[in-house]
Amino acid sequence: MVAGVELQQKLLHRLRALTGEAPPAGTLTPEVDKKPSPSKSSRDEDRLEDLASEASRLRQQILNARKERDLAMRRRQSTEQESVSFHTSTAKQIANYHCRLQAMHNTITPDKEEVNALRQNCRKDDRKKQSHQAQVRKLKEEADRCKAHKSKLVAEVQTESDRVSALRAEVKTYEQRLKEALERKVLAEAEVTAAKMAQAAQEEEEKEEEEDETRNFTMLTGSDDEQEDENEEEEARVLNEL
Repeated sequence: MVAGVELQQKLLHRLRALTGEAPPAGTLTPEVDKKPSPSKSSRDEDRLEDLASEASRLRQQILNARKERDLAMRRRQSTEQESVSFHTSTAKQIANYHCRLQAMHNTITPDKEEVNALRQNCRKDDRKKQSHQAQVRKLKEEADRCKAHKSKLVAEVQTESDRVSALRAEVKTYEQRLKEALERKVLAEAEVTAAKMAQAAQEEEEKEEEEDETRNFTMLTGSDDEQEDENEEEEARVLNEL
């Protein structure tokens, strides 16, 4: 029974070390003497080592998937910030040009007394207007390019979002596989523990049977000695009477 308890404590400690849990305060790791184990126990130990290796590999894959997910989220945030900054700057430039155009229109008044003096200025203003219209067309083309760039960024953001969703699903899959691997490991360790406890119980029963046989033999030997003493006393009494 003591050996079974020590085996249970040892398996519990190994399971906690595998899952990253700290052992409770005051719990000592049992030291079990290394003894030759049968071939079945060796196969079980190899199976436990394979399960532990698989759990470690799955845990590393989960960490890698989480790193990729975080990197994708950071790239998406950076792309969104660049898009917002670019569109804000473009909107400010367009508003500035609109204000300048409005100011130019306000300076052109139909004052008849200044028509002759303003014709030249009007021509200049027309040329400026044409220049500004060209700038407006350029800004419009730039705005169209910005819209196209925005659409591209939206598509990239959607792609990154889909990738993040796929990574999350992959993380969940790895977590489920890790959980199943840990369950298989616990079941395998429980089978090993049960086999060792059964072997210990069988050895204890054999030891008790040997002790019972020794005790019965001792009792039978003592009974024969008492019978011989009684027979000798009876013979001595008969001889004395004769």
